[in-house]
Amino acid sequence: MYIVTKLRSTYLHSKCLFRTTLSKEKKFQRILDLDEVGNLTDLGFVCAIFCYRKYEIQKVTHLVKIENLLDFINKILVIAKNQKVIYHSMQKTIHVSSEVSTLKRLLIHSPDSGLGKVVPSKAQDWLFEDIIHLDTMRRKEYDLYVKTLLYFLDPDKIKGRLKEIDSDVERHFFKPDSPDYFNSDKVIELQKLLSDILENDLIRMKLVAAACAIEKEWYTTHDELYNLSPTELSKTLISGTTPLGEMLFPPIPNFIFTRDIGITINDHILLNRPKKQARTREALLVQYIFYNHDIFKEVRQNLIEIPDNETLFLLPEEQAEEAKSTLEGGDVMMVAKNHLLIGISERTTIYAAKQVIKILFEKKIVDKITLIKIPNKRDYMHIDTIFTQVKR
Repeated sequence: MYIVTKLRSTYLHSKCLFRTTLSKEKKFQRILDLDEVGNLTDLGFVCAIFCYRKYEIQKVTHLVKIENLLDFINKILVIAKNQKVIYHSMQKTIHVSSEVSTLKRLLIHSPDSGLGKVVPSKAQDWLFEDIIHLDTMRRKEYDLYVKTLLYFLDPDKIKGRLKEIDSDVERHFFKPDSPDYFNSDKVIELQKLLSDILENDLIRMKLVAAACAIEKEWYTTHDELYNLSPTELSKTLISGTTPLGEMLFPPIPNFIFTRDIGITINDHILLNRPKKQARTREALLVQYIFYNHDIFKEVRQNLIEIPDNETLFLLPEEQAEEAKSTLEGGDVMMVAKNHLLIGISERTTIYAAKQVIKILFEKKIVDKITLIKIPNKRDYMHIDTIFTQVKR
């Protein structure tokens, strides 16, 4: 049974609130704000309850100038779609307690132009030792991966369109800055989220300043970046290259490995701290996205940041390396509902693991944490380089 409340338009007013609530088991609730939805007739005040079974409508209150409530609501939804209204989920939290449960939603980053700029002389510094052919990687690998994700998670975006999508040599379907971008709320592109938050002048100013500080850029570079459009700025902050082709920053090719920079532990999100300078900008961008994008508004209170070691600067150089507070998501695995694995590796220190253990136990997020020490070598890197859970 659906309850429709407070659907109001007074004398051709162009603003209304449309709320639908699935009262049965309270599984679904959403609010749709419509601004300038069009020329609506005076509805006065409408409150109705109708049964959806067999599309029967049971009117329990007086409806003004409405012969068919269901048709009217459908018209409202069509207007909302045409006006590109965004539906905001009222779900209060996320919850991931397994590595092998059914996938419902994920963050991705498609290979950007920065990947194509990795050269042999800088491959180790940028932590991406493969020299790839960008167009092949996109068309023959990643595009197929994205289409597979959409097929299972958001089939309406791709159903009946494969021929059209595959025939587009410009790949507009896969580009976040294109009007034809798939724009799914199930398969979510980080570049799109970054572009969204950069619409805010204050966020844009703060993030540009932070990125320039990390990359040791000049004040004039700050002004140049700040004046870019949100779309162009998001691409520049990720690829390191301006719209005119100037390479301001090193690329961040590892941004495609979204697991390393944030991981969900039950109903909390752990924002990780990469060890290498080459990944610092990644962590900064993701931090700004999680703290500023509306999609994470309802879970913002459940974000976890790993604290720094405040006495690090006092330690001798030979001791400081192990005392750094660094942890990457490839060293974190949820192997059971309340059992977490943390790897101690080349990228994750025992100090950071202890900080995470303290926070998770204090917040009662998990019941059990197991530490796994692996060789401190590039060949091993993370525990997910060595093993991956495939079954409960």
